[in-house]
Amino acid sequence: MEELLKNYSGRNPFILLLKNELTKRNLTDFEKEYLSINLRYCGDRFEDLKLGVGRRNVEYLNKQFGTQKDFSEITIDFLYGETSEVYHFGYKRASFFVYKDECEDPFKKRISLVPFDPTKYEGENNTLNRTLFPHQVEGVRFMKLANPAFNWDDVGLGKTASAIVAALDCGYSNVLVVTLASLKLNWKREVEMFKQTAKVVSGTEFNNSPSTFTIINYEILKNFVSVKKGKKQSDNNILIENRYDCIILDEVHRAKNPDSIQSACIKELCSQSSVKKVIGLSATPFERNVDFYNICRTINTNVSDLVLANGWFQDMIDKYKEYALNYCNAYEQVIDTPKSKFNKESIMGVIPDNLKSFGRIKGVLNIIEQHGYKKGKNWEIAVQSTVKPVNTLTQKDCEILLRSGLPDKRKKVMVLGRKVGDKKIENSNSEELFQRIKHTQIVRKKTEVLDFFPNKFVFPLYFELSHDEKLEYRSMWEEYLSERPIKKASQEELAIVSQSIKMREFLAKLKIQHTTNFVEGKIEDGLKVIIFTHFKEEYEAFMKHFSKIAVGINASMSPEKKQGLIDSFQNDDKVKVIIGNIKTLGTGHNLTKGDVAVINSPDWNSGEHEQAEGRSWRIGRKEDVTVYYCLFDATHEEEVFERARQKQENKNIIMK
Repeated sequence: MEELLKNYSGRNPFILLLKNELTKRNLTDFEKEYLSINLRYCGDRFEDLKLGVGRRNVEYLNKQFGTQKDFSEITIDFLYGETSEVYHFGYKRASFFVYKDECEDPFKKRISLVPFDPTKYEGENNTLNRTLFPHQVEGVRFMKLANPAFNWDDVGLGKTASAIVAALDCGYSNVLVVTLASLKLNWKREVEMFKQTAKVVSGTEFNNSPSTFTIINYEILKNFVSVKKGKKQSDNNILIENRYDCIILDEVHRAKNPDSIQSACIKELCSQSSVKKVIGLSATPFERNVDFYNICRTINTNVSDLVLANGWFQDMIDKYKEYALNYCNAYEQVIDTPKSKFNKESIMGVIPDNLKSFGRIKGVLNIIEQHGYKKGKNWEIAVQSTVKPVNTLTQKDCEILLRSGLPDKRKKVMVLGRKVGDKKIENSNSEELFQRIKHTQIVRKKTEVLDFFPNKFVFPLYFELSHDEKLEYRSMWEEYLSERPIKKASQEELAIVSQSIKMREFLAKLKIQHTTNFVEGKIEDGLKVIIFTHFKEEYEAFMKHFSKIAVGINASMSPEKKQGLIDSFQNDDKVKVIIGNIKTLGTGHNLTKGDVAVINSPDWNSGEHEQAEGRSWRIGRKEDVTVYYCLFDATHEEEVFERARQKQENKNIIMK
């Protein structure tokens, strides 16, 4: 921090003051907190924004300026920074601090001033005679203001309706909605609720009928966008030719893989000059800070333009490397090519035996491999202008080579995350990142914006393995550990997930009877239950057991059939259970009649868990919801549950 402070070249008056005093005194705890959050933040401009303040801030401001004025509001034109307790504002040439708890939030105040008349879309102006909730009105204003605009509201808070209204109120008449295949029908219904036309695109045939909204799923974008990524996917470029003026990306976390064909198609679409606004929606946008960078790259937005609004540090922090180092706990690692590895083996074959145990022999090998040359079976290297055969090198020669400053020409790669004990931490400076991207996002929790909203209770539900099951589990676990290959650090978590599938499926099957007994008890209590699965066998077992009182959703069904079965669960008192894969049933669907949700086979993906938890805990639900994660005691499933909760903690920091 002190090194960054010494090199600070921005305009923040408080940081400049601390820079001048760095050699004279130690920093206070407040100053350290301020610097940790704002040292790389270049501020945000406001246009003579008036904010209400309380009595404590009146006294605080009079103390800072040596005045005795009485007032109820202040005017700002700049936000220099903030901490957990104060804002640091500027107005004209003055800068000052105010307590947050007695000052209006400048970002919310700016949003509230965006012109919008919600009555244009309420009552008789929509087919269901609905009224927009206050948080939806705020969401519309935000999405009109920001570009790109990210809405990370809780599942069930009506992001779909807000995005539709925002697009309409901006005057866009040719809107493209990209969503999941299972949600296309939901979007069409929502659009038509506001008396607008919508067409759904499926398969390889494009619907050319005129409409305000075009709705398509991620998987088939490649059929209608010609992109140069690997093999050319399609000659059909109709989505580009249609020149959309607004693009809404539902479940935008699907665009966080920069190497996917879907992301390439989205980037091509968002880069068109006709696109005036991009709106991203998701309740679970990212677990890792790098995902935000990748989402921005996919929608053709330069991340440095978002986090460096005024460009003061453009040379200092730019693009992926700096972002990864600052916010992804990353480090640079040099890698050997197959050829360099072969050369090093050759060098080790001729190097004197007494040097093979030299403490820095790896560094010596790098220098010889890159700056020496092979002569017959031996190698030669220049040591202080004298060429020496490698088999004659001494320890003194090695020390001279190490001090020579010869450059390391090996390729460098960024590795995300450092090991802390046995855990890999991939996020860093999350508070600072939130400060720098907060103007691009709006995030609300149900309990914050809805009066008397029901509670959601989440509990682990522990089962016990029998003696024989424990023996079989331990045998599989030992086999898994012994066979697990060593992967690159950046692929380690992927390795854990993919290789533990066999273990998870084994435990999921054993849990079926336990979970069935538990669900039967809930049904006897008069409750409706949602069962989320991961594997085909557990899905089929639950469907067979509850067949007379259950409906099941699977990926092979058409959207119309899925919606019909969901309607049965919602409206038919005889249907007590709905069963489905967590990826298929756990996203986008409205299951407000579900009193209890049971996740039979949890995994590492906390985003999927959150989505599933929100199927019934959403607008329209008045009673409390309880979610149970089925776990076997003393197995790796406990770690799965704990890791998912840790990921949620980081998201809570970034998406306040």
